[in-house]
Amino acid sequence: MNNLITIVDPLADEADLLKRVLEEAGFGYRCRTLSQLDQLGDAFSAGEADVVLVDQDLIDGTALRLLHKLKRNHRGLRVLILAHEVSQDLYRRAMEHALDGFCLKGDDYPALIDSIEQTIN
Repeated sequence: MNNLITIVDPLADEADLLKRVLEEAGFGYRCRTLSQLDQLGDAFSAGEADVVLVDQDLIDGTALRLLHKLKRNHRGLRVLILAHEVSQDLYRRAMEHALDGFCLKGDDYPALIDSIEQTIN
């Protein structure tokens, strides 16, 4: 495991803050940020990730299919949706596409880090 986390968030400031928090958490995380899901293919050719964190605002049917395909092609990859809140519909669709779960987006970074640790291990 290389502890590489890819953060996909259209809001660069939020992605950069999350990257800083994760890299300074003391778990040896290395992070990269992307603003769009269609950048994931190029990112994976540059190096495998252990975890992909995707902002819920980017999640639609096409995104779910893309993430499912990535998981099939990259064994061991974990995909978590960063969400302010999780609706039953979003939860159902994510589980249908074999995503690994959700992390609540906000200021509770210890809880986010704990969610990532539980998913990796």
